[in-house]
Amino acid sequence: MLQSESVGKMSSDQREYLGTIQRNGEHLLGLISDLLDLTKVDLGLLELENKEFDLQDSLLDSQHLVSTKVALKHGKVRLHVIQDPDVPK
Repeated sequence: MLQSESVGKMSSDQREYLGTIQRNGEHLLGLISDLLDLTKVDLGLLELENKEFDLQDSLLDSQHLVSTKVALKHGKVRLHVIQDPDVPK
C-alpha cells in the first residue's frame, strides 16, 4: 500500500526508507529460510545444492545493511567493500 502511494504521497527519503525496510525484510526471510535448511541438512532431510550467485551483488547488499545500522548508531561512519579483481563474479 505504501509503495503504491494509495495512502498519500511519499517524499524521496520515505521511499528510500521503505526500500530499505523491504530489502531488510527480504534479507531476514532469506536468513530464516537458510537456517531452516541447515536444520534439515543436519537431520539428513535435505541435500546441499551447488549454485552460482553474484558475489558483488551479495557484498554490496551486505555493505548496505551494515552501513545503515552503523550510521544509525555511530553517526558518520563509512564502510567500504573492496573486492579483489581476480575473484570471479
